[in-house]
Amino acid sequence: MTTLAIIGAGEVGSQLARADAVAFVTDLYDRIGYDTVDNSPLRESWRTTPGTPAWHDHARQDRARLEANLRAARRVARP
Repeated sequence: MTTLAIIGAGEVGSQLARADAVAFVTDLYDRIGYDTVDNSPLRESWRTTPGTPAWHDHARQDRARLEANLRAARRVARP
């Protein structure tokens, strides 16, 4: 099963609103056949950008692999 990282806003609005949004998207993706990993808050979205392990493995990672790839990501200084 393909696993996708989802990101709730985190910095904007209440934690309850973020949790509700993440739960909604998680349920939606589950219904269409995807597994999800919550990569909130938004400031952590860099962990899924080009050049990160999650980006390179995106087509073949299960939940455990995506969680490991998110933890393994390192920021790279961009010119």
